[in-house]
Amino acid sequence: MLLNALKQHISAPTNAEQAQRLFHGRGHAYAGLHHICIDWLPPVVLITLYAPEADKEITALANYLSDILPDCTSIQLQHRYELAGPVDVIRGENIHSLTINEDDLRYQISLGKSRNTGLFLDMRNGRRWVRQNS
Repeated sequence: MLLNALKQHISAPTNAEQAQRLFHGRGHAYAGLHHICIDWLPPVVLITLYAPEADKEITALANYLSDILPDCTSIQLQHRYELAGPVDVIRGENIHSLTINEDDLRYQISLGKSRNTGLFLDMRNGRRWVRQNS
């Protein structure tokens, strides 16, 4: 059910070398999907849940994401509905620190050490504006 609802909104990124938000449910623009965000942090997919989701639904989603992102070496699941926001590696490598690119700028991020990675991908347009106007 979760995967069917998400499939119509998620596709492979046009530039798989650049970090990007694949799905942003927090804006309540998609009925029943306000509890999930999916980020591509090459080579990691980070699925962030703000409410619990059935294991079978997450497994199906992980399978789909693996299919559309052949360069993915790790799929991680953050449980933001829990106080510490723990992160589980549900597929592939256990990657905690990496350097990613967004609009050809490099950022060092951490996974699983705190509730946030250090880069908010939904603020990409704001960073673009700053670059264009500074």
